[in-house]
Amino acid sequence: MSIPGLDCAREYPLLGFGASSFAVLIVLCAVPRFRCWLGTRLEMPLPSTRQHLLPLDAFRGIAAMWVALFHAWQWTMPVFRQTSEILPIISVGHYGVQIFVVLSGMLIFRSLRSLRDLDHLRAYFWRRLLRICPLYVAVSAVFLVLYPPGLSASISEIFMLRSLGYPAFMNPPAWSVYVEVLFYLVMPAFVLLAARRPSLAAGTIVILLTLGDRSGVRELALWKFFFLGVLCSEAIERAMTWRSGFARALPFFLGTGLVSLAVVSSLRPGLLGYNERELTVGIGVALMLLGTVATPWLRAAFSIRPLRILGTISYSIYLIHPLILVPSFGLKFSHTTSEILTRGYAPVQLPAADLFLVYVPALVFFSCCTFLAIERPMLRLRPTSESPTLLKTS
Repeated sequence: MSIPGLDCAREYPLLGFGASSFAVLIVLCAVPRFRCWLGTRLEMPLPSTRQHLLPLDAFRGIAAMWVALFHAWQWTMPVFRQTSEILPIISVGHYGVQIFVVLSGMLIFRSLRSLRDLDHLRAYFWRRLLRICPLYVAVSAVFLVLYPPGLSASISEIFMLRSLGYPAFMNPPAWSVYVEVLFYLVMPAFVLLAARRPSLAAGTIVILLTLGDRSGVRELALWKFFFLGVLCSEAIERAMTWRSGFARALPFFLGTGLVSLAVVSSLRPGLLGYNERELTVGIGVALMLLGTVATPWLRAAFSIRPLRILGTISYSIYLIHPLILVPSFGLKFSHTTSEILTRGYAPVQLPAADLFLVYVPALVFFSCCTFLAIERPMLRLRPTSESPTLLKTS
C-alpha cells in the first residue's frame, strides 16, 4: 500500500525536498520560542495607511494559491488531472488575478487619496518600488541564469517592456505585474484629477472600459478591475456607518454568489460569455471585500494566522511557483506566448491528494524562504510618512 504523496515526492525531488522541509518547519513550530520568532517575521510590516486590514491578506493569499494550483494543473497535464475532477474550481484559477487587481486598486487608492505634496508622492513611489522590484528582479535573474531566453526576452523581462506592448517575456504569471506597475504610475494623476468625486470618475472609467472591452488584449482588460477596487474603497467608508450587522455582511454574500455564478458558468459554458464572467468575478470580489472589512465577525474569520501568513507570502507564491514547476516537470515556455513547448518528463497521472500533500507544502516553504530573504528586508526599508487612513475597523 503506497503512502499518499510519497511517490510524488520521490518522482519530483525538488517538490519532495520542499514538502519535507515544510514538515520540519511545522514540527519546529511546536517549540513556542521558534513559533514566536517565525510568526513575527512572517507578518507584513505596517503599511502606509498605518492600519493593517488583516482580512485583505487572506484574500491575497487565497488568490495567489488559486493561481498557483491552476498552473500546476494546467501546465503539467495530465499529472494532476484527477484534481480538477474532484475540485473543478482549480481549473478556473486564472480568476485569482482579478482578486489581486481589485485589491490593488482598493489599497493603492487608499494610500494616495490624501496626497499632499511631492514628498508624499516620492514616498509612494519608493514604497511601490521596494514592494515589487526586488523579488521580481531576483526571480528574473534566476530565469536568466537557468533558462537563458536570449537578449530580446532578457531585456524585456528585466525592464517590464511587455507593459508597453513588447512581445517577449520569460515568466508567464508576471504579465499582470507589468499592468500593475503601469497602474502605480497612473494612479497619482487619477487621484489629483478626481479628488472631488473619485467614485463618479472610477465608475465612469469602469463603464467605458467594459463597453470597450472587445479588443481581446488581456492586459487592457485588467484595468477596469483596478477602478472597481477604487469604488470598493469609497464604499467602505459608508458601509462602516451602517448599524445593521446584516446590512454590513450582505455585500459579502452577494459577492460570493456572483463569483460562484462566474465559476459555474466557466465550468458549464453557456450562461455567461468570457468577458461577462470576468466582470462578474471582479464585481463579486469587490462586494466580498466590502462586506468582509465592514463586518466584525467576517474580519475575524479571515484574520486567522494561517491565512495571514498565506497573504504575507502571496507575492512570492505568485512569482516563484513557475520556478518550482519548470525544473520539476521539465517545462519550457515560448518567450512570446504562455504556450508550453516541450516537456522533459513522461507524464504519469498522480492522485489528486498529491497536489496538496506535496506541491502546496513545497510552494509554501520556498515562498517563506524568498519572503524572509528578499521581500521582508526590502519592506522594512519603506518610508512610513504617508497619511493614516480614516477607516475605523473596530
